[in-house]
Amino acid sequence: MALDNRFFQKEYFNLTTDFKVPQHLDFPIRYEDTRFKGKKYVINGHTDAVLGIVGAGFPSVPHGDFFRNIVDAIVENFGAEDTSQVIPKFTSAHNGAVALLDITFPNISYTIRTDKHTTNIAQRAILWHGIDGTKSNLGVFGAVDFFCTNGMITGTYEQVRKKNTSGFNLANFVEEIKQSHNNFITHAKYLQLMADTNFSRSQMANLKELLEPMGMSKRMAKNMYDLFLDEASVRGKNLWALYSAMTNYSSHTNNGFKLKDMGNDTRATSMWEREQKVVKWTNSTAFKELLAA
Repeated sequence: MALDNRFFQKEYFNLTTDFKVPQHLDFPIRYEDTRFKGKKYVINGHTDAVLGIVGAGFPSVPHGDFFRNIVDAIVENFGAEDTSQVIPKFTSAHNGAVALLDITFPNISYTIRTDKHTTNIAQRAILWHGIDGTKSNLGVFGAVDFFCTNGMITGTYEQVRKKNTSGFNLANFVEEIKQSHNNFITHAKYLQLMADTNFSRSQMANLKELLEPMGMSKRMAKNMYDLFLDEASVRGKNLWALYSAMTNYSSHTNNGFKLKDMGNDTRATSMWEREQKVVKWTNSTAFKELLAA
């Protein structure tokens, strides 16, 4: 994975005036025919590098055009105050054929409190774009924990999965932008409910075993339990600490969960798969039963 936010010169940016796509991702696309009928090469118009092979009718749009259109829509619908201070981060995969823009909005925030700890979360927009046919274009919202920079996705697993396979429609995404503030507050209140849900002594004694029905292997459940204990030492022995352990897993790799080296610059996509796993776990009956207990 290439971390591409080095071109930024300060921590916060005005999304209207400061936003730009990094040069190595802001390139034109051209095509060349292959020897296979109905297939074409996708080529970086600046470097002449072949980025992939797609069908003749594949609707490739340059990364720069895609992200600028999305950012314009966010600015128009969020307003000047919410977009005056943002933290944008680009990552890429497949030699630049796939790009992700992750934007944090510190001016849209909510405070989560436990008996031991207080932290702020801020709204987040996650925007994927692919030009080689390996990644569907995608836009979802979520949150980020300022205490530990853990990222979270709002919505259900089925919603995220569907968006990840059904393509991207700007008009539909604009409607999501309009609803995102209310959805963020609803999700934040749900997180506060987690923070208010303390584990009993018996739950703590069996918590490792309770993780497996969420969809974890025995080894993953053990590592997640260890990570939970670290989180609980700060946040308390509650469901919010368990959720924070899960989002730590999906946001970082220095936590006992190493990424497999799959080659071809796939770290960005691997971390996205982890985020989807977290959504699936928290949508499971086993997780919801802990909240209801």
